[in-house]
Amino acid sequence: MLVKYKTKMLGNVKLIAHLLRLRMLAAKIIFHCIDELISIGSAEALETLCAFLDTLGSTFDKPQWSGYARWEEVFRKVKLFTEDKMQSARTRCLLKDLLDKRQNGWQEKKVHSKMMKDDKVEKVEKKTLNGADAKMASSPFSNGKVEKNSNGWERKVWTDGKVSFHLPASREVQRVM
Repeated sequence: MLVKYKTKMLGNVKLIAHLLRLRMLAAKIIFHCIDELISIGSAEALETLCAFLDTLGSTFDKPQWSGYARWEEVFRKVKLFTEDKMQSARTRCLLKDLLDKRQNGWQEKKVHSKMMKDDKVEKVEKKTLNGADAKMASSPFSNGKVEKNSNGWERKVWTDGKVSFHLPASREVQRVM
């Protein structure tokens, strides 16, 4: 029940943030929301603050914006929360990730991999090749080309341009994000 409540709360905050980004709500409520969340100071409130600031960041984190001075003050407070040992490690990590994202110009962290060219592949699905699937994938009559790299991953390039990644059944799958 708590997870459901938290999910709804984060969804509502993100909705408000998106409405602010689209200028459908007045920007003056940004700091009312932020001040309320900071004054509560609980782990849930700070997680909500992270979601709110993350959604607003790319739109409002600009020196030309009239509320930029207060925006800077909010991030000074966020930095203080990251150093507060009374906060849970998870909360401090969420806040640090938010600060890192801001420092990187509101861009997501990029995955560096030799197999993922130009960061076009965002997720690697867990699949194993065994039995008939393995024979079919390596067959010269299959609909694509299979390449193996030094880490054990198999990369299949299909004739329609799609790419799939597989790990042989004998190896443990590592999640790549």
